[in-house]
Amino acid sequence: MRSAVGRLLPTFLLLGLALFAAAPVQADGKEFDRLVRHVEQQLGTAKADIPCGWLVGLAVRFAKPEGVKGLQFAVFEDVPGEAAAGFGELEAGARACLGPGWARMVCQRCPARNEAQLIWVQSAKNEVRLMIVSVDDGDAAVLHVRLDPDKFSEWMDEPTAIARRVQRTQ
Repeated sequence: MRSAVGRLLPTFLLLGLALFAAAPVQADGKEFDRLVRHVEQQLGTAKADIPCGWLVGLAVRFAKPEGVKGLQFAVFEDVPGEAAAGFGELEAGARACLGPGWARMVCQRCPARNEAQLIWVQSAKNEVRLMIVSVDDGDAAVLHVRLDPDKFSEWMDEPTAIARRVQRTQ
């Protein structure tokens, strides 16, 4: 019969690995957390609980597909149909959540389809960060993506070539 420590050691090792892997993401995630709270308040709905969602961020962190260094995401379901109508308040509050150093890259709204997309970019030490808010009829998402600057530059210069490579891997 194994001792209690022997039985629990694999569990503690797995927990330690998960905490170790999540620590750098948490350090960069203050803006992301503030933005998620803001979107929750604006949309009047809480983010959906995605079982084992942290595994996605962990897998991306180690696999680095197409230069992606890290990923955080929050998904919102059952968003009121008129959520995109409050786009001005959503954008202004989101801008305040991000703080200095972030530049708006995309701001698109389609009231006819109740859609809105916002993308901000920030150049950091050795990465490019994107903060993305997307709202459509019934759903919304907030993404924080950390990218290799060379891959990001390649994507911006040759988006169709990168898109084809990504499609081939799916």
